[in-house]
Amino acid sequence: MDILNQYMAEIKLPMHRRMSFRQFFAFNKENFKNRFFIDVLMDKMSPDLQGMLAAYQHGSWIRKIPFFNAKSKEERRVFISKVALSLNACAFSPGELVYHEGDIAFSMFIVQKGLAATKGYVISEGNFFGEDMVLPGARRGSSARALTYLATYELLYSDEEDGKGVVQIIRNYGLKQTGRLIRKKGIQLALKNRFIQILMLVRTRPSYIPMTKKDVEHWKNLNQAKTYLKAHAAKERGDLTEADKMAKRYQEEEAKKVENADNALDFWLKGHVTGADRPDDEVTDLVGGGPKDDLPMCIRKLSKRTERFELNMQRAKSMVESGFERIELHLEAQYKVFQDIIRKAERQEKKLSSTSKKK
Repeated sequence: MDILNQYMAEIKLPMHRRMSFRQFFAFNKENFKNRFFIDVLMDKMSPDLQGMLAAYQHGSWIRKIPFFNAKSKEERRVFISKVALSLNACAFSPGELVYHEGDIAFSMFIVQKGLAATKGYVISEGNFFGEDMVLPGARRGSSARALTYLATYELLYSDEEDGKGVVQIIRNYGLKQTGRLIRKKGIQLALKNRFIQILMLVRTRPSYIPMTKKDVEHWKNLNQAKTYLKAHAAKERGDLTEADKMAKRYQEEEAKKVENADNALDFWLKGHVTGADRPDDEVTDLVGGGPKDDLPMCIRKLSKRTERFELNMQRAKSMVESGFERIELHLEAQYKVFQDIIRKAERQEKKLSSTSKKK
């Protein structure tokens, strides 16, 4: 603060201007201290200590970003520790623009202190904005502005010089799950932007007539009625959807479990006195309660069940992984189809405009 006052006096800055500079530096004091501690201390720590400190300081806001949370705990720990070393501390004064609409999206911001506004939403402490950076070369869809004094962390998507961007972290440390999540988020945003472009293209057509509020409500009610009639007709025919089948199967299994439990309870309350047969359920099979079962046979049965369970788990895991890959391919194919639609529409518009000029 002394150096700031000396500098403002040196350049003879007007007195009514100096207070805003002092307020900015006073607000940003903790931000400067944290940046100093990270620059001096983090590089001298072991990887485990870096991960522990980074998880404590930055884990709360990283957990709020779905495409940064991989299933693997080790991968998540490595990503958090490396991201903590790559963050740039940025501060903005009230009313200042963080970025303009139309700027290239090359970074995202995490609010450390203060309030920001973008897309009609107020972003408070611990939240983030600017996630459209996952689309390489994309431009900002709206501006972001600081409502109060704003302290943020800036995370670059790509930084070839220092190697501290998200792309370089994923590539250098082999974080495949995180890379896949970021790619899915990029595909989602690309599809969303393409849908918005198609909507804007439709709205600019001369024949476009916007629906009134009454028409929208009528359309919603009509769709709900169609859905209800379709479900009612399926029930009348006896057709069941997959969800209904699963629910029915679950109810049957629960009823069977309740019946087995009641039988076991009856046996232990009065069956062993009256001479009734012991219920042949999974519990008696496992403990060797049946008349023909002995301990070695039960152990063999249990080992077979364990092997079968592990095999089913492996199959389920492979099915889930292949399912995600199919979803990615399906989304990419949809994106290409929408691109073709846009190109075709642009060609038709050029053709119409050229014919109209000739006429």
